Amino acid sequence: MSNESPEPGQVRVPGVRYRKEKRTRHVEVTVRGRTRVVPQEYTVLAPAPPRDLDRVWLRVVIGGAVLFTAIAVAWSTASIGDLLSLLTTPVIAYFAASAFESVWVLCLIVEWVMRRQPDRARVAQVIGWAGLVVVVAAVVAHGFNMNQVAAGIVGGFVSVVAKALWWVVFRIFHVQLSDLGVAYLQQAREDLAVAGVLVEESQRLNATQAYYDAVYGPGTAMDALAGMRNVEATAPGVPAPSPAVPAVPPSSSPVSLPPVQAPPAAPAPAPAVPLVSPQVTPPVAAPVPPVSAPAGDTVAHAGGTPSPWAPARGDTSRERVLKGFGLPLEQPGGTPAPAGPAAPAAPVRHLPAAGGQQSKTGFIRDALAANPAITLDELTDRVRAEFGDKRDLRKDVSRLRRRITKEAS
Repeated sequence: MSNESPEPGQVRVPGVRYRKEKRTRHVEVTVRGRTRVVPQEYTVLAPAPPRDLDRVWLRVVIGGAVLFTAIAVAWSTASIGDLLSLLTTPVIAYFAASAFESVWVLCLIVEWVMRRQPDRARVAQVIGWAGLVVVVAAVVAHGFNMNQVAAGIVGGFVSVVAKALWWVVFRIFHVQLSDLGVAYLQQAREDLAVAGVLVEESQRLNATQAYYDAVYGPGTAMDALAGMRNVEATAPGVPAPSPAVPAVPPSSSPVSLPPVQAPPAAPAPAPAVPLVSPQVTPPVAAPVPPVSAPAGDTVAHAGGTPSPWAPARGDTSRERVLKGFGLPLEQPGGTPAPAGPAAPAAPVRHLPAAGGQQSKTGFIRDALAANPAITLDELTDRVRAEFGDKRDLRKDVSRLRRRITKEAS
């Protein structure tokens, strides 16, 4: 159903323009006792806004600028193409001539896009005017070549008129922003740029991860990365080798050391048996780092001078640290530990303890457990006396101390 006439009851206001608008509504229609809802079109008079003459004239100006630009491109291409056809075929000459006008036209588009960023649009402005100068010079040269100097000069200004008309149009839309407005817009652009970069990088990384999962299996790359980080986090400190420890003498087979007990009377001299631990592998020529000695062994440094931290007979790593700090040692029953026999004069190898080699990390951990308030310099002196001096020893001790303290917390 259709009703072309306006709806009854509408009142016109004097001085207001109206226009007819078609709308649709649903009405009930009953035929032979059956009611259905059907659409119905009707016409109303809607108030029309006043005509915006400024917008109309602006459209006229923009249309004229587009028309003049098309005329300038056609004229310059024809003139420069005819000039270049003296050197090559006409098809190639006219294609090359179109590049001259395309330069300043494309720069004009960039200048419009960057109209709110004068610093970035300035490059396009400079290149656009430079391209226009080249076009004018080429058109004037064509007039000189055709012995029509006046026509060449006048024809060269066709592109100048088009370019100047666009400059006037841009000035219509140009709004000078304050410093605060420029800063606000710049910050908004930076935020959007960072967000765009993050999205692009996420897509690239996801694509790379999907490729690795498809080629090497799901999660293989991430598992390898996690394993590498775990190895770096749990790698123990390696003690520096000490050149003061003599090499182990060659031995055909390992010899076990019997336990030594303190007799009531003067002890008999120990048999001349080479002190070799059952864990020692065949001898090597390179020096080995100093380690803890088992019960019954004695440590002596080069030159026969015992270390202040060298363990006596029966000392463990914790007892050795307590003795270095001058703390009393007591047996579980409360009686002091018996003193062992005197150490042999000849220097012997620092043997590993029953639980394995004493590392620098374990030594520092025992020292901190015995005296948590120890200073870094004193702790460095203790480590230097036990393991020997090395370059940047104080930094290594500080690093190991921080890691042990962090693990304990």
